[in-house]
Amino acid sequence: MLREKRWRAVEPPDQRGAVWHWRLLSHLFISWRLEFVEALRSGAAYLMARKSSVLAPYERIAWDQWQFFTLDDDVPQSTSKVWHDPREPFWSRILPSSATAGGGERLYSIYVAPGRKLDAKSVITAEDKCLQWLLELLRDSPERPPSPLESLAGEAKKMFLGLSKSGFRRCVFKLQAETGNRNWSRPGAPKKSLQKSTA
Repeated sequence: MLREKRWRAVEPPDQRGAVWHWRLLSHLFISWRLEFVEALRSGAAYLMARKSSVLAPYERIAWDQWQFFTLDDDVPQSTSKVWHDPREPFWSRILPSSATAGGGERLYSIYVAPGRKLDAKSVITAEDKCLQWLLELLRDSPERPPSPLESLAGEAKKMFLGLSKSGFRRCVFKLQAETGNRNWSRPGAPKKSLQKSTA
């Protein structure tokens, strides 16, 4: 959706609104992806698949196992590699998703199922809070960090009690891995703010 050419074809009077909506959608998609990954990690959702054979029974695929698999690219365009519950009648007309690991292991008919319900009293760690904070910063400054990462680490340690320097680095790594945005790790000084550059 965000790669549609129609975004660039918007008439000048409507371009400002189009840019605002494009950014809103971009931020929503990043947030949804992070929340989906966290649901799989925490067990709030289960990744299910048939291992090694399309005739095998469904098994849960643990998060650490899934890291070694890549969705297959030879899936027909019409299926768009969706994860679905193939037991639903609507999906019976669509070929199942599959994935392959480096050693040749295969997963078939991948879908996501509800996991254990998260307790409202679940502990939110300092790293969880830091990750959310960094996500907000990344939304506002997708090209360069608002200040050097060393400074952000110091600020985060003051804001989130119990956060270590290595914990901050883990948060940055998770953020970049989940969003695919690694601009903050590129060499070069962060961009100056507009106020500083015009002063």
